[in-house]
Amino acid sequence: MSRRRRSVERALDDRRVRDVLISADVLHSAVRTKRGPHLTPTAVSWEADRLWAVAPKDSVKVRTLRRDPRVGVLLGADGRHVVATGRVRLVDPLDLPTSSRVGDLLRLPFGAARYLTENSRHAIGVVLDDPNPLALIDRVGLSIRLDRVALLDDGNLLESWGEWPGSSLLPAGPPVPARFALPGSTPAWAARLLARDRTVQVGWRTVDGPVALPARWSADEQLARTSADLMALVGALPSGPACLTSSRNSYRMSEKTGVLLRGDAAATVAGDGLATMSLNPGTVTHWRGKNAASEVVTTADSSADSGAETGATK
Repeated sequence: MSRRRRSVERALDDRRVRDVLISADVLHSAVRTKRGPHLTPTAVSWEADRLWAVAPKDSVKVRTLRRDPRVGVLLGADGRHVVATGRVRLVDPLDLPTSSRVGDLLRLPFGAARYLTENSRHAIGVVLDDPNPLALIDRVGLSIRLDRVALLDDGNLLESWGEWPGSSLLPAGPPVPARFALPGSTPAWAARLLARDRTVQVGWRTVDGPVALPARWSADEQLARTSADLMALVGALPSGPACLTSSRNSYRMSEKTGVLLRGDAAATVAGDGLATMSLNPGTVTHWRGKNAASEVVTTADSSADSGAETGATK
């Protein structure tokens, strides 16, 4: 057994880590696409030393994972967060077993049982909102085995396990200014998800794949902040394509709402122990239940030049 595997097993034996893995009911997972990290929430459960989730077979997440199984995951409960990386195996019971999937297929009954037990209201909500009998069949299971783990408490890095890059690449200094305005056609419920200070999730590139990070969104500044120690641990790159998600969870599919900003981003480190991330989004995707739409986002400068009204996020 490798030293990395032993280290991760120690993390999974840590009561603080296990409490988060078992208690969290939402998983934010970041996958690597050609446009940069893509980060979305889904219901989750922990069973047989795996994270288990489901996703539509035709989703961006599943299509990406078929090409690149690396994933960054984020879970939170009671003020603590687990940031981890791992690899995903897509488990579809309708497919014939192959040698590489036998282990996960054998674990599937246990993972599925725990998933349905812990997320029964989510599953019932899907059926109530979409009585089509193919609604559940059109989904595939995600079996996620973790290879690196970090634990945060109230935003502060407590401990880490596994071979993280540990590269401090962010420049010191003030945040890079970036102002934007959501399109006027953005629904009010979606704009409100960015109109107030709140906890958000950020998909960021590192020297070794995508990560999903917890952050605090400042609506007035249009900036997100997270632990500088965490950014150094994961080897966060100073700039490049990134994304930010703000969402509200619900047991009814029709009541799940969220926004996803994607574009170029930059991060700097200040003397307060925080890394500040600015995002210049090119697109915003907002969803309510199964219905989603994407629109082009304009910067404040371009909006002013065109006479458009700014401050749509307020």
